[in-house]
Amino acid sequence: MQDAEVRTGAPGAGRLVVAYGFAPSTDTSAVVMAKRVLADGVPVDVVSQDLSSVSGSDPGLAALVAPLVRRQVVLGGEPEYGGWATIRRFVSEGLDAVARLELAAGGAYAEVRSRAMWPAAHFLAARYRLLTPDAAWTAEFSDPLLHTVAGEQRRRRFGDDDVAEDLWQAVRSADPSLTRPDNVWEMVELLPYAVADSVVFTNELQREHMLGYCRSRALAERARERSIVSPHPSPPAAAYSLSSAALEREPGTVAIGYFGVFYPTRGLTEVWDALAALREDERARLRLHVFTSDPAVLAEQLLGTGLEGVVLPREYVPYLDFLHLATQLDVLLVGDARTAGTHDVNPYLPSKWSDYAGSGTPVWAVSEPGSVLSGLPATYGSSLGDVDGAVRVLREILAR
Repeated sequence: MQDAEVRTGAPGAGRLVVAYGFAPSTDTSAVVMAKRVLADGVPVDVVSQDLSSVSGSDPGLAALVAPLVRRQVVLGGEPEYGGWATIRRFVSEGLDAVARLELAAGGAYAEVRSRAMWPAAHFLAARYRLLTPDAAWTAEFSDPLLHTVAGEQRRRRFGDDDVAEDLWQAVRSADPSLTRPDNVWEMVELLPYAVADSVVFTNELQREHMLGYCRSRALAERARERSIVSPHPSPPAAAYSLSSAALEREPGTVAIGYFGVFYPTRGLTEVWDALAALREDERARLRLHVFTSDPAVLAEQLLGTGLEGVVLPREYVPYLDFLHLATQLDVLLVGDARTAGTHDVNPYLPSKWSDYAGSGTPVWAVSEPGSVLSGLPATYGSSLGDVDGAVRVLREILAR
C-alpha cells in the first residue's frame, strides 16, 4: 500500500487494532488493549511496537488474548514516547505491515481501533483511515495526553514532512480557522477529534476535561457528538483461575493487597501513617502485601518505621498470577491520582479498578473527593491525605 493511495469500496477483512503496546508487553496500555479485545470478542489483526527494552514480557497475557488475535506484526526499533521521527517511522513501517496483513486477510479492513497513551498509535490509525475512507476508526484515550498528571504541558515538536502535512490538512479541513499545532501532544488529540468515527473516553470527567481545554470548539463538538464513555473492561471471569499462584499468608492475619508502582502523584502515604497509628495488637493482625516494580527500595524505606513485617514488599507478578492472587486476598487497595491544585477535576480512572472489580474481592478505594473512583461501589472508602479515615477503614476491615 503506497502512502498516497486512497482505496474505496467496501472493506471486508474485519478489524485492525493499532496498539503501540500490546501483549505480550506488560505496559499498562498493552494490558488494557488486550482486555478491550477480549471484551469485544471480535477476531483482530494487530500492529504493535516491540517494547521489550522498556517493559517486561508476559506470555500468560499473550496466551489469554491469543484466540482472538488472527495475525500480529510487531515492529522493531527503539520505542520513544513522543518524538516525531519515531512516530513517523511507526506510521511508515506500520502501513507496510498493514499492507501485508491485508494480503493475508483478503482485503482492506472494515474497522481500525487504536489507543493512546503512546501517541504513535493514533497517528498510524489516522493515516490508515484517511487512505481507506470506508474503514471506521475508533480512537480511545487512556488519559489526557496534552497535560501530565501534575498539570504540566507535554511538549514534543510536531513534524513538517509529508506525513505530518497530510495529517494536518485532515485536521484543518474539519476546522479551517485552526492554526497549525507545533506540538505532537496537541496534534494527537486534535487528529482523532477531526477524523475518527468514534472517540472513546474512559470516564465522563476525562471527556469534559479534554474537550474543555481543546482550542477548537468545532473539533471539540465533533468529538463530543461521536464520543463514547467506556471504562476499562474487566478480564473474563475464567481468567482469574488460570494461574496456580498461591498467596503466602500468616494464620490469623487479614491480607490486604496493593498492586502497582508508586509515583509522586500516586502513593500510599496516608495508609503507612494509618498503620503506624494503630495499636500494636491491631497491626499484628494486618499484613499489607505490596506487589511493586522495586520491592527492595520499598523495603529500605520501611526500615525503622515499625512497619517491617506488616507491610510486605513483593515482586511484580505476571498478569494471570496477579488475577489469581487478587481472589485470595481479603481486601484489594487502589489509590487515586492526586490532582488537587493542578486540575479543576480529576480526569483519571485507575485501570486496576477494572481488574479488582472482576475478582469478587472487597476493594478499598483511597480517592480524591469528586473523582470517578470516589463514586464507584468500593466496599471501603477513604480520602487521599485522610489518615484518620484510613485508620477507620483498617479497623472496619479488622472487624469484618
